[in-house]
Amino acid sequence: MTYVRVSLASTTQAVVALGKFLEELEKQRPRYLGDIRVARSVDDGIIYVEAEYSDEEASMLVNERMAEISTNILIDTGIYIVLAPGVKEHTA
Repeated sequence: MTYVRVSLASTTQAVVALGKFLEELEKQRPRYLGDIRVARSVDDGIIYVEAEYSDEEASMLVNERMAEISTNILIDTGIYIVLAPGVKEHTA
């Protein structure tokens, strides 16, 4: 089970969009490890999701897939959700 710490003040639409994003991210396991952290930027309203990856290749694969999901959510809802830049790789 993945635990998500959410730190954002948001609309119901944003929470539903985030749920769709996280549901798709969960399908990417075991490419990522550890808890997922979520925060919303006060400046631009973008919702950032951060996760740790087993290696650089896993990071690239997950980022590519989640970029597609982010684009679909943005087109459908106007809500921008992205994997945070500079995600740390998990060290075993």
